[in-house]
Amino acid sequence: MNNKKESEHIIDNLNVELIFERANLQQLRAFLLTGNEVSCPKDELYMERLNIAYEKFKTSVFKHIPNASEESTLLTDLKPLLNEYMNVFMEIGMQAGLRLSKEFLTIEGNKVK
Repeated sequence: MNNKKESEHIIDNLNVELIFERANLQQLRAFLLTGNEVSCPKDELYMERLNIAYEKFKTSVFKHIPNASEESTLLTDLKPLLNEYMNVFMEIGMQAGLRLSKEFLTIEGNKVK
């Protein structure tokens, strides 16, 4: 009986609002993929984040290969690689989302009983 009171006390002191304030997709992604937390989530839209990353990469290519052109085969060959990464991580994300949904429904189902 004492254990029940202790667990109720722990639940009462759990700051759920703080959890929801910290919960965002970038934090969850960082934790699931690397086990770390994003200290400063990015406010940019997805396309902005992709464009920034691409411009940094392109700048690096032109720095290391001064004669490279905008239509460099390196940049062209990179696109299928990135596309495959996108496909693989999307599939992983969808599977992870389905598993989390299933777990959430199981937890919610147990609350109803």
